[in-house]
Amino acid sequence: MLHSGKGILGFRMDGVQNVDINGLEIYNLYESTPLGRTECGAYSDVFNNIVDRQAGGHFRQLRPIQDGFSGNMVLAVSIASSRDMTLKNIDIHDIESETGLIHGVAVWTHCTNISFQENINMYNFNAGSQVELDTYSYSDRPNKAPEVCAFKIQWETILSGESVDGYKTTDIRYDEVNKWTICNMQGHVGCSGDDEYTTETSISYDSSSCSSSDEVDNNVYKINKIIQSGEKHANTYLYPLIILGSIIIIVCASIAIFLYKHYNSNDVSSSKITQNKLDYKYALINDCNTVNYGSIQNNDNHSV
Repeated sequence: MLHSGKGILGFRMDGVQNVDINGLEIYNLYESTPLGRTECGAYSDVFNNIVDRQAGGHFRQLRPIQDGFSGNMVLAVSIASSRDMTLKNIDIHDIESETGLIHGVAVWTHCTNISFQENINMYNFNAGSQVELDTYSYSDRPNKAPEVCAFKIQWETILSGESVDGYKTTDIRYDEVNKWTICNMQGHVGCSGDDEYTTETSISYDSSSCSSSDEVDNNVYKINKIIQSGEKHANTYLYPLIILGSIIIIVCASIAIFLYKHYNSNDVSSSKITQNKLDYKYALINDCNTVNYGSIQNNDNHSV
């Protein structure tokens, strides 16, 4: 099976119909996949192809869901090619990706007649917690600036400045939501590279429900603040230390094996000499004047 990397998906619905969801909670998702490899260079012409392989991506990687390296994404709720759905009382919180993007709720293309209702709460997201700020722009590939987006609707897909037929979403409603809570969002850019945490500008959300004390107590945001201040997180030095320790162990083991083989190989050839030495009795002489030079007499006046 030729599946491309998708990171972590909390709740995924593809090609479903007639679904009612009430009281969904997703939390404590942690994605630690490293950045995408760059040996093959940057992608080319990435904004004019639906299939990223035409621009240097994976054979089965499709835009807009997978745009650039996607093995480090966190999609808490992902909906694609689905219709006739109702989602009520959604609670998504404490989500982190060390190097990639985070989407709370993402409605992709080929969707219609989906209604969000009652209370939608999303908080404590941290996208790109282990990537230095300004390392990437949103247009870079294969790695781009980590995006944090609480609520995203992909109404259409634009290629070469034009909307692609068959890649559109219609009739997504959220006017029956009583309260939106979106707060403690950390990332390098907002939805689709902008500064907002939702693609829907008509949504009015509460950002005060998450107090500043909650943010301080949450380890996710401690990490992010350290990175923003230009200091290195402890994990940055962990891997080099592990590698160095492994090299030292290998070298010491190699030396020990060499010495063992070297001296062990001399045992057989020197066994006769060793046995001859064992046949004699040796002792120290306290006073060299009591015996003649070259004497083999010991302190006990025994001839040896």
